[in-house]
Amino acid sequence: MHSEAALFGTLTLTSLYKIRLRGGDGAQSEEMVEVRGFKERVSTALEQRRNTSMLDSGDAMAALHMVSAVLFDGGTSAEWDQFLDIAKAYVAQHPVVTMKSWHSSPVMEGSSSTALAARSGNAPTTMVDKKTQFIIKTVAWFDVIGSVTMRRTPFFLDTYRELFGRQGGAAMERIMGCNEKVLLAIAETAALAAWRRDEEEKGTLNFMKLAKRAGEIEEILSFTGPLDNGAGFTEYWGMDEARAEQERQARTVRLVSNVFRATGRLYLHTVVSQCNPDVQDIKVAVQSTIEAFKALQASDFDRSLVFPITLAGCMTDNKDYRGYLEGRLLQLGPKGQAVGNSGSCLKLMQAVWKKRDQQLTGPRIFDWIDTMNDLGWCLLLV
Repeated sequence: MHSEAALFGTLTLTSLYKIRLRGGDGAQSEEMVEVRGFKERVSTALEQRRNTSMLDSGDAMAALHMVSAVLFDGGTSAEWDQFLDIAKAYVAQHPVVTMKSWHSSPVMEGSSSTALAARSGNAPTTMVDKKTQFIIKTVAWFDVIGSVTMRRTPFFLDTYRELFGRQGGAAMERIMGCNEKVLLAIAETAALAAWRRDEEEKGTLNFMKLAKRAGEIEEILSFTGPLDNGAGFTEYWGMDEARAEQERQARTVRLVSNVFRATGRLYLHTVVSQCNPDVQDIKVAVQSTIEAFKALQASDFDRSLVFPITLAGCMTDNKDYRGYLEGRLLQLGPKGQAVGNSGSCLKLMQAVWKKRDQQLTGPRIFDWIDTMNDLGWCLLLV
């Protein structure tokens, strides 16, 4: 679909990428004025399409381009959420969701749910092209991670429960690096965080119910699956290069998934015990996350791991751990910092550290999301 929104979404993204890559950031520069003009055209076109219920895959892709544009621009603006809403509206009206036919469609090819439906042979089939598959998976990822910083229940939580609530699979893992079960656990934890906030505001928080729900999420995270410590590369000896490369990529996916699994457990503990780095469960979860990172060689892929890095960084007082996580972001270099939100994530971590280090007595509970809000930011940690 070559919609107006798709055209100007692409222009916005490519123009902003080039500007940031060169290190340009003058808000009043001629190039940035042009970019803002592109963004306005996209916003107007998407709102018109949404108001008439005529959203198509081109519009959804344009909305995701705009989310990426916000990330390229430092990621601190809440604009990403407005564009994500449009992409979610497209997915919500897609037959894969409305007919609940994802089990037999290729949209989640590789998941246990798809395999189960294929064996049963009685589920409706909805054909989905590669572009739409990408849109649906990306929207799911942004929906869950965005719900963490927004402290809200993910929009498609019921869908994730039905889709990922069996044995989990590799459909999301291959694209985002996060196992489906772990993604479900993070989604459930975001919902738990929203519930806890609402109950506390009403003065009706039931700690037994909180513990029960947390235990159910812990069970999701405790699924059977081998952990890979990154050792044993000599096993590639004797393989042809193509096969060896496939094995290396598969191992990298497993190592990244380990990082997200450890992060999911850390996130859960911060919701249950609040952001208190002195709590033993949080200390252990931070250590597990660091160990998972150390098994994974630092690379440009760390740009996709800003959620684990930021959460672990904000939740540790260990100076060695702080330095290590800071280094994972700094190794991306000036260009890596210029294009994306890693620089903003580092500043958030440092802001939390400053608050906590200045608190010499009493509880040192500083919520990283509250600190982010104090900065006037709304980060999407992807």
